[in-house]
Amino acid sequence: IESAGVSHSANVLLCDASDLISKDGEKRRKAKNLVGNFDLLVGLHCCGGLSETAMVVALEFNVPFCICTCCFCSHPQLCRLLPAVGEDWEKLSASSEIELALQSNKSKKVTQVDKSKETRKNLLRACEREGARASDDATNGGRLASEGRWEEILPQDCTPQTSAMAAVNVMRLNAFSRLANEKGRQYETSILSFDASLSSRNMVLVGTPMMHS
Repeated sequence: IESAGVSHSANVLLCDASDLISKDGEKRRKAKNLVGNFDLLVGLHCCGGLSETAMVVALEFNVPFCICTCCFCSHPQLCRLLPAVGEDWEKLSASSEIELALQSNKSKKVTQVDKSKETRKNLLRACEREGARASDDATNGGRLASEGRWEEILPQDCTPQTSAMAAVNVMRLNAFSRLANEKGRQYETSILSFDASLSSRNMVLVGTPMMHS
């Protein structure tokens, strides 16, 4: 900060983000007092569940967020949006379009709950698999989608890894919108991307609170 010449307008604060949304009211109050007010939450390559915690923190403070997601299997204790099992995962396990990414074992007889657990595990692992060269992928910058169904946001020639990442991130945004509605708030959300030659983790989750007239 000093070398950049912005020490007069920027501060460094080390804290546990999960404390800001803790169920322990006293811990949450102390953490929020420590952080104070801010206007925008930016997350650069938030690993695994940290992306979800960051989104919920933004909701807690009712501020916009811009979060570049990173790996998908780490920090499961910070996953505040993705369901462990349920309808979303069952829909994905029945989708032929993401079958390549999942590489699930179709011959194994499992219950619907077990299938959704298997789908969740395989999908998150698929996000970590490198597909084609980054420069060959179809998400080299631009706006991918507004909130909705993941199947609607990707070109057909994208890699299995990109399909899996898009599926997880759309599920995150949809879950975030449901949580915001429960709190009486509305956000406009979207997924953006940047040049995949810079990083294969090139999806950015964006949310802006909608003002009520």
